[in-house]
Amino acid sequence: MDERINPFNPDSPVDPNNFEGREDILKKNIKLLMETKHNNPKHFFITGNRGMGKSSLESYFKDYAEKKLKYVGIHIYNDGVHDIEYLIRQIIE
Repeated sequence: MDERINPFNPDSPVDPNNFEGREDILKKNIKLLMETKHNNPKHFFITGNRGMGKSSLESYFKDYAEKKLKYVGIHIYNDGVHDIEYLIRQIIE
């Protein structure tokens, strides 16, 4: 029986120290953030099922971008929006 506790809770982001197995995602997207810093803007979406740690990853990237790269970070909750045009309107607003 596996007695490990799942640190992910859909209602509260977890500490990045609990991102076991996500090193590749972190490296890949930090590289994209760095590309943007060097005038080669890149975009990425974090997608997945409820409780998979999307908010935790977003929080990590937002914090990294603000503190290390001096970006202004925003977080847009899409509330299940599946239409890219509507999502873009939410971001702009």
